[in-house]
This record gives sequence, structure tokens and C-alpha cells, in this order.
Amino acid sequence: MDPAGLETPHVILSGGGHNAHLVFVTKYRRRVFTNEHLRAMEPVLSEVCADFGAALVEFNGEDDHVHLLIEYPPPCSSPSW
Repeated sequence: MDPAGLETPHVILSGGGHNAHLVFVTKYRRRVFTNEHLRAMEPVLSEVCADFGAALVEFNGEDDHVHLLIEYPPPCSSPSW
């Protein structure tokens, strides 16, 4: 068990690969997140996204999971034919 008690994130790609909906779930769906935790997580996760060249579009969560909607640039530029 990792120290944070989080499981591996589940990733769903949509919209041509420019958006990702990530759901982070606590191990055994334990109810550990408070509103204070959620408020503290959003700016941290936004900064992590920015470090990877992505943008955190939406963030919300409950006591046992969080949702992130991330927008990121395409991995390569479009060909100019």
C-alpha cells in the first residue's frame, strides 16, 4: 500500500486525444477527503498540470475520490501539406 493510500488512476481519453478525464480513488474507497483537502488539492494539481504543459479545466471530488478534466496540446504538430 502506498503512503497516500491512493490506487492507480483510471484514465479515459476523449475528443481526439486533447482532453483527459482522470479519476483518483482512495484505496478501498475510504472516505478521507474533507472540503479542506479538496480546496487544497485544486491549486496543487493545477500547477502539476501546468508543469506538463496541460491545463486543469475542471476539478471536483467527494470524500473518496476526485475528478480532473485536463486539456493538453496534441503530441505532434499537424502536417503542413
